[in-house]
Amino acid sequence: MSIAVFDLGGTWFRWGLYDPTLGLLESVRAPAINYLSHPERATADLQDSLVEFIVERVKKRQVAGRREPQVAAISLGAPVNAHDLTVLGSGPLWGPDARPFRLHEHLAAALPDVEWTLVNDVTALLARYFDDAGAGRKTVLITVSSGIGSRSYDHRTRRVPFDSRHGIQGEIGHLVTPFEIDGRLIQRRCECGGWNHLNAFSSGRGIAQTLRELASLSENFSAISRCPIEAWAQADDEFRAQAFRTELDAGNAAAHDLLDKLVTPLSRSIAAALALDPEVDRFVLTGGVVRGLGTHYRHALLRTFAQEGLYQITQYDPDYLSHRLLWDDSDDFAGLKGAALCALAKQGTAPEEKR
Repeated sequence: MSIAVFDLGGTWFRWGLYDPTLGLLESVRAPAINYLSHPERATADLQDSLVEFIVERVKKRQVAGRREPQVAAISLGAPVNAHDLTVLGSGPLWGPDARPFRLHEHLAAALPDVEWTLVNDVTALLARYFDDAGAGRKTVLITVSSGIGSRSYDHRTRRVPFDSRHGIQGEIGHLVTPFEIDGRLIQRRCECGGWNHLNAFSSGRGIAQTLRELASLSENFSAISRCPIEAWAQADDEFRAQAFRTELDAGNAAAHDLLDKLVTPLSRSIAAALALDPEVDRFVLTGGVVRGLGTHYRHALLRTFAQEGLYQITQYDPDYLSHRLLWDDSDDFAGLKGAALCALAKQGTAPEEKR
């Protein structure tokens, strides 16, 4: 049995073929069909295009006839109601006007002979840790990429818990958080339409926006940018991100101070999670931002956590968080593999997310 696999995020769409014995056999990548790359298109049109994108590629695989997949698994960068598989929205994909979308129903209607599995992308990334014997009681995976999300897994009950009515869990990217630079409180709208969410400041797109606005936000602009305001404003996000990374590599104190500010909202979320649930024995950190900034991000997260800490814990155990952190350096194919694992779990050949 082969599985057609998809990993559909806010920046990239990836798809391929997975064999339970051989693993991922092939994969393809293309820019995501999102509201930023297609600003002229309505949300409903973008959602319909997503269905067409998936169905077309499964059909092509079936016509090819080499390994005709009757199973398709999708990792989607959006909250998914675990009760009825409704996609509740996606800021990175569809922007602030997104409405709930029954993607699973549309796919099943288009190709009824295919067994469809649909999971949130963070669930897919977490799937590879379901059977980790050394994980302890609970694992929380946090991904920091175009958006920020998390999932917890209880190794004792072998399930991903979710809200009994609304069917979701781990949408930390949409928690409201204060964000300050040089003593100034910044107000910013999240891609979902809400204000001052964690995503708006600490996600990949939030960091990119901060760097774009750096000249007006920080007194240390010149020390971080090392170039005139005009050149900084005219450059693209990739140039600014690389310039920021270069200053971090050079040990620029102003750049590291800015990174601390960008990471602080997430470190506070982790502290709150630990305060509310002391059974979390491990946090797995992954995503393009975490991988891209590497050790700089790791040090900033540990540093900002230690500055505020946990009451009656970190003053006695300063390494409390570092002992619970696992830095996942998985490649860009982890979402595809995780989607396949979730499909296999659904068939009872791997641990299953509770429905």
